[in-house]
Amino acid sequence: MDRRVPARQLCQADASGEDLPQSGQPVPPHIHLIQLPPYCPHLNPIERLWAVMHQHVTHNRAYPTQKLFTEAILKFLRKIIPEQWHNFRNQVTDNFHIISDQNLRVLE
Repeated sequence: MDRRVPARQLCQADASGEDLPQSGQPVPPHIHLIQLPPYCPHLNPIERLWAVMHQHVTHNRAYPTQKLFTEAILKFLRKIIPEQWHNFRNQVTDNFHIISDQNLRVLE
């Protein structure tokens, strides 16, 4: 049996409740939930990714069939994002600095 203590994990959860544990389920001590405020798509990375995809796949484009539209989306997610991630990452990820617990002070 592995008795190592897992590293502390941060988990982002939106306010819909879908990402949160069900009532009565404890959150493991090594997981710290960061709950987003209600409706804040600018803080949610997946919403930002959808915006980037919309810009590159659907802006000023029409697809004659659903199949071509689906292929364009899959090409973007499977090929373009991995190859050009360095161009997209600032639009999708947070540019926050990590604060160590030693330098953190809570004001009351």
